[in-house]
Amino acid sequence: MMAYGTDAQRERHLPPIAAGDVIWCQGFSEPEAGSDLASLRTRARPDGDGWRISGQKIWTSYAGMADWCILAARVGDGVRHDGITMFMVPMDTAGITVRPIRSMLGPHHLNEVFFDDVPAGADAVLGEIGGGWSVIRTALAHERVGIARYARCERLLSALGAELEPHWHRLPASLQQRWVRALVAVRVARLLAYRTVHVQASGAIPDAVASTARIAVTQCDQTTADVLMSAIEHRGLDAGATAPLHGAVEDHWRYAQAATVSSGTIEVQRMIVAKSVLGGREA
Repeated sequence: MMAYGTDAQRERHLPPIAAGDVIWCQGFSEPEAGSDLASLRTRARPDGDGWRISGQKIWTSYAGMADWCILAARVGDGVRHDGITMFMVPMDTAGITVRPIRSMLGPHHLNEVFFDDVPAGADAVLGEIGGGWSVIRTALAHERVGIARYARCERLLSALGAELEPHWHRLPASLQQRWVRALVAVRVARLLAYRTVHVQASGAIPDAVASTARIAVTQCDQTTADVLMSAIEHRGLDAGATAPLHGAVEDHWRYAQAATVSSGTIEVQRMIVAKSVLGGREA
């Protein structure tokens, strides 16, 4: 919204977002358009001065508690990137239905969202009509480094080192080596994320740079989770203040399992990097 919103949109939405007064969800993925987002089928048709939106989104985090949704829909008969347009709609608009998806990530984290002829005003469009792919690329480039999971990884690895220090010499050498390698991987991921932020600050959309950072972050997320579980063993399943690392091990391990799927699978990230290195069309 900062990059593509009108002055009126920024004035209306950015202050409550910055204050934490509203929750937004993101309507990108669909049953037949997950990693291949350009094949999305949700459509928006003109209706007087506004629009009517129909379609389905899936894996939408926190849709049940969100106040607003920013979603991608296709305008016209274009294919792939043609016609994709971004819309902002209140979640209490008539025609929107949210269905929770039960998962190991906890209650109501993931959802299906159905749009049944949902009305949207002319001011609901973010960016240009048909220019939604540029908005999506910008959003994903920020999302792939905006959640600093590497910071939590380093904090947990440091806390693990402090907890194990009294009997560190009795730990298997293989576990000690895995702890060191995980810490190195976390710090590499941090530097790659910083590089992405630097490129973003220049105004560029760093697809391949962001994807490289995302690969490193998600892999260190899972590596850290495995090291924590191996070191703490069955006590890693405990919760509460008296549990090892205050019960953070199980929570981190559970979320890490989906790290290489969310925000574009790790396979998609690798393809983006490969195309940048070897040449080819933009993803």
